Amino acid sequence: MTQLERFTSHFPEGFDAGIIISAPARYYFTKVTTSNGILVITKEKSYFLTDGRYIELARNTVKDCEVILMDNIPAQICEILKKHNAKVVGCEVNALTYTEFNRYKDMIAPVATLSDSTAFVDAIDDQRSVKTPDEIACLEKAQNLTDEAFQYILSRIEPGRTEKEVALDLEWYVRQRDIERIAFGFIVVSGKNSSNPHGVPSDKPIEKGDFLTIDFGVVYDGHPSDMTRTIGIDHVSDKQREIYDIVLKAQLTALDAIKPGVICKDVDKAARDVIEKAGYGEYFGHGLGHGLSIHKPMFNKTCEIPLQPGMALSVEPGIYLPGEFGVRIEDIIVCTEDGHYNFTKTPKDLLILK
Repeated sequence: MTQLERFTSHFPEGFDAGIIISAPARYYFTKVTTSNGILVITKEKSYFLTDGRYIELARNTVKDCEVILMDNIPAQICEILKKHNAKVVGCEVNALTYTEFNRYKDMIAPVATLSDSTAFVDAIDDQRSVKTPDEIACLEKAQNLTDEAFQYILSRIEPGRTEKEVALDLEWYVRQRDIERIAFGFIVVSGKNSSNPHGVPSDKPIEKGDFLTIDFGVVYDGHPSDMTRTIGIDHVSDKQREIYDIVLKAQLTALDAIKPGVICKDVDKAARDVIEKAGYGEYFGHGLGHGLSIHKPMFNKTCEIPLQPGMALSVEPGIYLPGEFGVRIEDIIVCTEDGHYNFTKTPKDLLILK
């Protein structure tokens, strides 16, 4: 069963149709990457509208929808809604600006009402947050490629190379592999720069005694990997080793807590308690982890969502000491019937490159 078939077989109650505009959701349902397109979903049939740049690609790729060349968009959408007697239409209210929402509302006003309820997009998010076996296989493939790339870059790191050089080398390697694209701008930061959780690679040379944090991932068939490792260059101080051990303990404690029924915020708390007890709570300023492909659910202080089998998330505690260094360790996991499965195979014991 395709993702679109899954969705239409349990169409959100209270809606007759839905309009999908965001690129991630369009790709999720159609498996085609375009910069412009509108997906109109009804209970009986779905339609993908795109422009002349992508029409051939869409017709050769999209299997579950009638592909239509964009011409007069308001008229085309209204014709579809009228054909299926759709009176209440849902949309991605979280992905639309106020102006965009009103534009689509006015567009379909002659035949239907555009709802501002979040229920339609919540239904999409709920489906996307629980992975199918095929999606789990893609996540594992993406992470296997990432583990492989990390082993490559270890042999290329040495004092004197800049953060940018390492980041570009790593990206060059993964782009030669069987991937769709990189998942995000790679984070390669060393020394004092590693205290920035989302630091940008710079011209700073990597030096002996640095911690080097590498955070990267790839996308395979629409599904991303994401991993972080912090390694030492030549040697580390007692304080660096202490912080590393705390972060590793926090991550392992969180991983032990993951199983069906556990509330996401409690997994975050398991890791956060370790770091706070060690006296570094104020230096762990982000959530423990996020969903994959969609940032739902989240391991953070407020997420009340209970884990269920098929939910895939990152687990990435960190401690960041301003002006000194930072440590983050990140794996990606999927919740299983009796616990979790860790896609990330790269070891986590402190590695010091000589």
